[in-house]
Amino acid sequence: MRLSITPQPLASLQALTARLTLEGIQAEEALLELEGVDMYMGLNQTRLDAIPSSRHWQGETELAVCTTGSMRWRARVTFLADGQIYTSHFEFDAQ
Repeated sequence: MRLSITPQPLASLQALTARLTLEGIQAEEALLELEGVDMYMGLNQTRLDAIPSSRHWQGETELAVCTTGSMRWRARVTFLADGQIYTSHFEFDAQ
């Protein structure tokens, strides 16, 4: 599983494209949730859509504004494959 979020550097209130790549797994659906690690920033869920004839999933999102400047975020990816739910976390910093 690989997750990329662009454009870099990540910034609040900027349109972001999240792209999930799954190797060796045929997922039926995928979801991305973004949350502040040290501060509640509201609910931010994005359904990722499968890109036909590929192993990629993609969705659009943005980060909420944080008044402290730089902030630590957690991206939680959840997907369903063969009746099983899989989840993984990624952490990153953004302005």
